[in-house]
Amino acid sequence: MLDEKPRFLAEFSSDITYVEMIENLAREFCRLYKFDEAESINYSISVRELTINAIKHGNKSDWKRRVRVEFYQTGSEIRTLVQDEGEQKFDTDNHFTATGENALSDHGRGLLAVELYTPGWTYEWMNPGNRFGVYKERPQESLLADESQLGQQSA
Repeated sequence: MLDEKPRFLAEFSSDITYVEMIENLAREFCRLYKFDEAESINYSISVRELTINAIKHGNKSDWKRRVRVEFYQTGSEIRTLVQDEGEQKFDTDNHFTATGENALSDHGRGLLAVELYTPGWTYEWMNPGNRFGVYKERPQESLLADESQLGQQSA
């Protein structure tokens, strides 16, 4: 079950220049909960790809439409939700697959990366808007840490 409120929330216009900031936020969120460097990078790539998809495909790069990225922490996992304001529902049964003549295409690789780095992504139609989610189990040592001291790391 998700927290009532996200641990961190970013909302911004559909402008591709914000993608790097969101990727960095995702990486730092992972580090906060003791993920190693490789896991942090993989998770942040998934969040990056979902953010790009929200901007380009969901919101059609319309800067008047917003993208919302929410970062949650539950007892045993972190979860990130990326939502656009698109008017067209994503077809979960008919998305890009790298097979046959599509195998060498450089278009539509975002969800392939998401599936590779964070298997089991989720989707929900918000009417309007598409909301995708990714999650990752927290490392065992982070489950033992005193949560009250997460913001008090030494320099």
